[in-house]
Amino acid sequence: MVLKPNSLKTIFTIILGIFLSSCGGHTGIYEELALAVKDIFSAPQDLSVEQINKVPYASMQVRLGRAPNVLVVLEEDRQGLLKWTSSNQIKIYTKNGKIIRLTGTDNELDLLDIGLNHPLLNPDSLNPKLDMSLTTFYNFRNPNLYNLPVKIRFRYLREEELIIMGQKIETLLFEESSRKNDIFWEFTNLFWVDKKEKTVLKSIQSFTPKNPKIFFTITRKYKKPE
Repeated sequence: MVLKPNSLKTIFTIILGIFLSSCGGHTGIYEELALAVKDIFSAPQDLSVEQINKVPYASMQVRLGRAPNVLVVLEEDRQGLLKWTSSNQIKIYTKNGKIIRLTGTDNELDLLDIGLNHPLLNPDSLNPKLDMSLTTFYNFRNPNLYNLPVKIRFRYLREEELIIMGQKIETLLFEESSRKNDIFWEFTNLFWVDKKEKTVLKSIQSFTPKNPKIFFTITRKYKKPE
C-alpha cells in the first residue's frame, strides 16, 4: 500500500503528539524531532536579496525537488537558447523559460524538440484565450531514449501577482500537461509569464521521468546587447 503525502503528514503529526504528551519535561530531543519533521513538509527557503545581489550577472534561483535553492548564472546566449550554469556544473538550456536541455544529472535531458508552434516561442499567443494541443519529442541519456513523442496541452489558467526581489509583477499563469505516451509519463508544468513583456519569470517543470521537478525563478533578467 502506498501512502499519500497527506496521509504521511497525518501519521507524523500523531506520532509527534504521542511523544510530546508522554515525555513530560524531557522534550529536548522531541522538539528537535518536531523541527526535523517540519522541515520535511516546508518549502526550501528562497535566497536572500543580499545573496542574489552579490552576483552582477543574469541569474535565476533554481532547485531540484526539495533540495536547497541555488543561484545559477547565464553563461551564454546562442541565438535565443540561453545556457545557465550552476557551481556544480549542472547546465540548463532554456528558450523563453522552456527547458530544452539539462545535463549534469544521472538521467539527462539531451534534447527536447518543441517545434516552432509552441506558445513559448510565440509570445503573442500567450493570452487568456490560449488552449492548444501539440506534440513534443524528448531525447534522454542514461538510459538512452530517442524521439519520444509526448502530446501536450498548453492552456491559460489565471492571473497571478509575483513578488520577486521585492517587486510586484503581474503575470499570466499557463499550464502544460502531458497526454498519453509510450512510457506512461505524466507531468504538469507551470509557467508564470510577465503580463507586459511575455517572458517566463517563474516555472515548475518535469524534464525527465527519473528526476524530480525543477523549480526556477528569474532573479536578474538577461538583457540582450544593443
